[in-house]
Amino acid sequence: MRLKQLMQDRGMNQVDLSKRSGVGQNLISSYLRGAKQAQYPSLKNLLALATALHCTLEDLTGLPALRGAEVKLPELTPDALRFGKFFESLLDGDPLKEYLRKMSGQSESHDTEPGDTGKDKKIEP
Repeated sequence: MRLKQLMQDRGMNQVDLSKRSGVGQNLISSYLRGAKQAQYPSLKNLLALATALHCTLEDLTGLPALRGAEVKLPELTPDALRFGKFFESLLDGDPLKEYLRKMSGQSESHDTEPGDTGKDKKIEP
């Protein structure tokens, strides 16, 4: 499993992943250690981890046979949708936007076109 790398890429630790996925922290630790009892994770746990990590089952397991297997992400809550709109309204370079981007694991701006400074962006309440 490529769990450790996916967690690092997303700035997540075992506690974060456990909370987001519903998979027990001890079991996640077993997966990371390659413990014998954790060699064959359940499909339920694989789906929960892939959903929490926003990746495919193939990305998580490294098994090409899972290419195209669908992982359905949960619907966003109204609060999450409002937060997304708020985040998009912040200009690039805004310290809050940079902090939030860092905390979410995004290393680059994904909301402007190359060469667009964001200065002309309309801010909605």
